[in-house]
Amino acid sequence: QFLILGFGSLSASTPYLAVFLFGIIALWIKASLSLNEQFTEVTKEEIKSEMAESEGEVKIESKVGEGGFVDGEVVPKDKEN
Repeated sequence: QFLILGFGSLSASTPYLAVFLFGIIALWIKASLSLNEQFTEVTKEEIKSEMAESEGEVKIESKVGEGGFVDGEVVPKDKEN
């Protein structure tokens, strides 16, 4: 509303609104990539700690769960499902 009042019409303020919107989208994408890096690092550390706690050899099993998400689990090699 401030831009509409400042520029006099919606059509005059549209380019500035577009720049603002694309700026917000760029920040959102940057934040999601940063969260991906942080989550991946924590997940790797968790897998390493589970492997260290296991006394035998382990393997990582993955399967596609609900909604198409991949679920992973660290299991001992001698365990059968």
